[in-house]
Amino acid sequence: MNLLSKDKLKETHYNFNRVIETLKEIENSTDILEIVGKIQLVRYDLNSFVNSSRSVTLVLQKDFKTKFRPKFENWYTKEKMDLDKLPFAKILLELRNINQKEGNIYPTFEFISELENDFFTFELDYTKPIDEIFVNEKLIAKGYPNEKPNLKNKSDEIKIKEPNKDFEDEVFKFAAIRYNNAIKEVNEKNNFKLHMLKIDRFDIDLSKDEFLQKCREILNVLTQIVKKSSDLNK
Repeated sequence: MNLLSKDKLKETHYNFNRVIETLKEIENSTDILEIVGKIQLVRYDLNSFVNSSRSVTLVLQKDFKTKFRPKFENWYTKEKMDLDKLPFAKILLELRNINQKEGNIYPTFEFISELENDFFTFELDYTKPIDEIFVNEKLIAKGYPNEKPNLKNKSDEIKIKEPNKDFEDEVFKFAAIRYNNAIKEVNEKNNFKLHMLKIDRFDIDLSKDEFLQKCREILNVLTQIVKKSSDLNK
C-alpha cells in the first residue's frame, strides 16, 4: 500500500471523527453560547475532512501514475466509478469551495423546540452579535396539518417578523406573543434539540445521522480504493 496515501487516509478518518465528536457535543449541549462555538468548530472540522478526503486520491495519483502508467490509469478509472456514484461527494466538494471563497457559511444547523401549541425552529449564526444569533426562526402550529412538523412543506410554516415592532395586524401581534414565548422557552428551559443540517444552496436538509452516513459512505469508498491500490505492486 502506498504509505503517503495511507497517511492521508488516516488524516481523513481523524477529521471525520472530529466531525462526529463535535456534532455529539452540539447534540448533547443545552447551552446556546456553547453550541454557537461548537457550530464554528464543526465547520472547521468538516472543511478539514473534505480537504483531506480530496487529497487521498490526489496523492495516490501522483505516486502511482509515474510508477504504473498506463496500468494505473485503467485501474483508477474503474475504481473511481464508485466514488462518482456518490452525489454527496460532489456536493461536499462544492461546499468546501463555497466556504473557501465566501467564508464558512455551510452547513447551517436547524434546532427545534416542541411547545404547547407550536413547533419552533431556529438556526444559530455565530458571525452575528450575541443578541442577533437566532436566525430563520419559524413557528409551526401543531395539527396544521399534522401533529409532527413537515418542515419541507413551506405552506406549513408561519414566518415571524421581529417581535419588537408595532404590528397593526392582529395575526402578527398574536404571532409576536407566540414568538416571545418560544424564545423564552428555549432560553430559560433549554427546551430544544438539533433537528437538521442544511445546505440551502443545494436544497439539502439532513438529520445528523443522515449527514454522517453520507460522509461515511465517501470515506468507505476511499478506504477501499487505497487498500486495492496495493494490488498494483503485484
